[in-house]
Amino acid sequence: MSIKTVLKAVTGTAIALATFSTLPANAASQYDSLFVFGDSTSDTGNSLNLTGFPPEPFYTNGRFSNGSVWVDYLGESLGLNPTLFTTLPSNGSIPSQGINFATGGAKTGRDNIADQFFPDVDSPGLAEQIDEYTNLLGGRSADPDALYTVFAGGNDYIDLLSSPVTPDEIPAQISQTVGNLSNALATLAQSGARNIVIANLPNLGDLPVGSSQQALLNQLTSNHNALLAQSIAGLEQQFSGTNFIRLDVNSLFQNVRNDPARFGFSNATDNCTNFDFPIIDSADLAGLRNCNTALANDPKAFVFWDNQHPTTEGHRLIANAALDSLGVKSVPEPSLISALGLLGLLAIGGALQRNNL
Repeated sequence: MSIKTVLKAVTGTAIALATFSTLPANAASQYDSLFVFGDSTSDTGNSLNLTGFPPEPFYTNGRFSNGSVWVDYLGESLGLNPTLFTTLPSNGSIPSQGINFATGGAKTGRDNIADQFFPDVDSPGLAEQIDEYTNLLGGRSADPDALYTVFAGGNDYIDLLSSPVTPDEIPAQISQTVGNLSNALATLAQSGARNIVIANLPNLGDLPVGSSQQALLNQLTSNHNALLAQSIAGLEQQFSGTNFIRLDVNSLFQNVRNDPARFGFSNATDNCTNFDFPIIDSADLAGLRNCNTALANDPKAFVFWDNQHPTTEGHRLIANAALDSLGVKSVPEPSLISALGLLGLLAIGGALQRNNL
């Protein structure tokens, strides 16, 4: 059986999403639409539509997590539900509530890590996502009353470090990655965007996947974030009419790691499911059940769902940090019903053939 066949089979398994929280009363009038660019951290179904990955029951409703991701919570609090770019109408119109272009595996250029696994599918990188948006504009100005989010970069380094590298390759990659991000931000600003959220990276060495190279990856992350901050400062001088809103994911996750109890978490370092993403096989069902049991008892038992991606409660942290930066109320804590909804996941069973995505 092929990888694609396996993935299509498992995506048919149904999992209920956790109940959304109540919309803050003051949020809906802040922005009139939401445009999202980035990778799996912000993907709400584009990768699933393109490739059949990430598969259920291991991931929920096309999210690379066990539920809503940060832009779901952000959009909910702003009263906005952007359309996936993979489901855009054929007439080329721009939906009134915005578009989510973010696609799992996206690098900051035109490449996407998924291309090596799905060579017949064009999964866009960040630069291509920006191009898709400007093409839709067709020479018109971007909506100045919309909110734009850009969150990418991690895949550039994961891809680089997947094979042996020389010392001079890392600084060159940082320069290229930040340059790509700067170009994306500049293009949005030139197009007329006036409110752009730009996220830095969490310490890649503090992710479960990075523990074996923690010092190297954390230094790399520090250098990336420092150069990105310099780049944003330059863009602010160049585009004085654009508000570049910094989302400091790095400080947020450092604070959570140093004192998880302060944020209500029990474990801020380990992989809840023991998934070795992106490899998913039938043996992972045991880890899935164990993780779902832990989260059913305590939705904040873990920050990380797999070795790279946060749980939905980890994503809520990012959303709340973004909302704080925007001066909007934070997303309320999940209801008891949301927590109990996880119990339904415990009945998942069956075997999957091994696939190395």
